[in-house]
Amino acid sequence: SDIENNLVKNKANLNAIFNNSLLYIVLLDQNKKVKAFNKLAKDFFYQIYSREILINDDILNFIPKQDKNKFILNFYKTTLGQNIKAERRVKFQNNVQWFEIYFNPTYNENNIINGVIFSIIEITDHKKSEFNIKQERQKAEAANAHKSYFLSNISQEIRTPMNAIVGFCSLLKEADLQKEDMNSYIDLICQSCDNLLTVI
Repeated sequence: SDIENNLVKNKANLNAIFNNSLLYIVLLDQNKKVKAFNKLAKDFFYQIYSREILINDDILNFIPKQDKNKFILNFYKTTLGQNIKAERRVKFQNNVQWFEIYFNPTYNENNIINGVIFSIIEITDHKKSEFNIKQERQKAEAANAHKSYFLSNISQEIRTPMNAIVGFCSLLKEADLQKEDMNSYIDLICQSCDNLLTVI
C-alpha cells in the first residue's frame, strides 16, 4: 500500500541521515543501554577503546571513570526533557582533541520520553582557531597598552622641557634682568632644547 511504501521511504531517508551525519550518534534507552549507533560512532569508540560498541552494551562502559558522574547527571536531566550541550577536552595518543557533546531526549508515539540521543562532534579545528583569535586579540591589546604607555611617557618628557623653555623665555622679557641671570636663563633654555631634541 501507499502508506507502507511511504513508511519504507521515510525509514530509508532517516537511515541515510543517521549514517551520513557528521555527528557520532548513539541511541540509548532509559537504562543507558545502546539501541543503535552510526558508523562514525562505531569507529570512534573502537579507536578510543579498541573494542566495538554493540547493541545492548551499557554506554557507561565507554565513558571514562572521571566523567561517569557527569554523564549520569546529564543523562538523567535529558530523560526529564532537557537538551544538554557540553564540551570535552580529550588527550589521545599525545594529541589534544576537543569534542562537543549533546544529550537530546527521544519520544515514543505517545510523546513520552523513551530514551536519549547521545551525540558527539569533533571541534578541535574550531578550538584552535578560537585560541589563535584570542592570542591575536591579546597581542593587539598588549600593543595598544604599550603604545598608550609610550605616548603618555613621551608626552610628559616633551612637556617638561617645553614648559621650561616657555617659562624662561617669559622671564627674559623682563627689562630689569641682570646679565648673569639672563645668561643663566639662556643656558637653561639651551639645556631644555637639548633635552627636547633627545626625546624627539
